[in-house]
Amino acid sequence: MNHRVNNILENLEQLHITSDEDIPGTSTICGIHEEEQLKYYCRTCETPTCKLCKLQDHHKHECCPIAVIAKEMKKSLVRKLVTLREQNVELTDDISNFKMLKEVITEKNKRVHGEITQHFESLQEILELQKQQFLDTADVLTNHKLGIIDRKLDNDRKTKDRVEKNIGDLEMTYKSMEYEKVLYTGKCVSANVENIPFANEQLSVDDDMKFLVSSTATEDFKTFLAKSHLVANDVCLECCTTSLEPKHPKKGEKAVITVTCKDSNNCDIKYGGQKIKAEFTGYAAVNVHDEIDRNDGTHVFEFVPTAQGELIVKFCINGQEAPNCMLKTTVRRSKQQ
Repeated sequence: MNHRVNNILENLEQLHITSDEDIPGTSTICGIHEEEQLKYYCRTCETPTCKLCKLQDHHKHECCPIAVIAKEMKKSLVRKLVTLREQNVELTDDISNFKMLKEVITEKNKRVHGEITQHFESLQEILELQKQQFLDTADVLTNHKLGIIDRKLDNDRKTKDRVEKNIGDLEMTYKSMEYEKVLYTGKCVSANVENIPFANEQLSVDDDMKFLVSSTATEDFKTFLAKSHLVANDVCLECCTTSLEPKHPKKGEKAVITVTCKDSNNCDIKYGGQKIKAEFTGYAAVNVHDEIDRNDGTHVFEFVPTAQGELIVKFCINGQEAPNCMLKTTVRRSKQQ
């Protein structure tokens, strides 16, 4: 600090301010004794004085040469200047940092907007596909029943025409034949009428499309959406856990890490689709062979250590670090070595 103050003092001295006349708004002549210059400073009254004022009005006060107090004030001003410059540097850095932070937040907002839009566009495609499948199923069932009804209507109309023709024939026969022939003809007509196919069959009108809009179907559809990974699972990062088998792997031997995703109630997530990344650090190098999503909320990482020593594994779930999933272990030497 003192080094910086001295540097600034040297810079100020290069301004060549040699007298009070060089400073605007100052005067070196005493206002009471016009023939005397203001060469002293009264600390008690905090005012410049001349030699005569010092002897008369300030003889009991603490006075010193004005050059001494001027030097002290310069040092005080320089310290303030140093503080202000440091504050200026800090404010400049803060402004720069806030500008960068603003850009990062804005860019992140654009990215999130894009991900949300893509997420719901994909979800809308699934919904439209499922909607069309339901509509097609309803049309197939409806057309099937309408076809049965149309065939029955056609048969019934043909039967009705035959019945009406027999009625007409009977009426004409009845009017024209003699009484003694009525009994015989009536028996023949009755036999013909009985031979006319007539089935008073009722078509079922049960609501066989109810399953398309039932609550059970709705729940099944929600399950379908969840399995399609388009409905976000409520993964709680603090509740997610990991397990390592074996707990202390050996060099050259395969090891398996299982990540179990849980919700805020510490219950296992039932569906997959989480994006999980593993970061292997430490002295033990590894070769990661497989990363498997079991689609039941668990993910498996298979790896083979290629060197001995401490091994640290950190996990990020859906882009955020899962604090309780970190593993620490020691890779041991294999028995063959």
